[in-house]
Amino acid sequence: MRLQKLPKILLIHLKRFKFVEEANRYVKLCHRVVFPLELRIPPSEAMYSLLAVVLHHGGTATAGHYVCFIRSKDRWLLFDDDNVRPVEVDVMLQ
Repeated sequence: MRLQKLPKILLIHLKRFKFVEEANRYVKLCHRVVFPLELRIPPSEAMYSLLAVVLHHGGTATAGHYVCFIRSKDRWLLFDDDNVRPVEVDVMLQ
């Protein structure tokens, strides 16, 4: 992908489901996705800092639960329905 002009805020969505025609349904891709806390975009050397991550927990594309990690100042918070609690960054990166 090429960006002609870098945005102030960069949103990246990684699709974790794919449609399998033989089964006529979506399946969840279960491989681990590793992501950095900071992302440098060459050749401009623009630096983006990670602010939030949305994760899907569950074994299928049709069932599961979403949680969100959000950086607030110098700490990370886990939003799980009506439960919000601070977490170490290592928990999010697992």
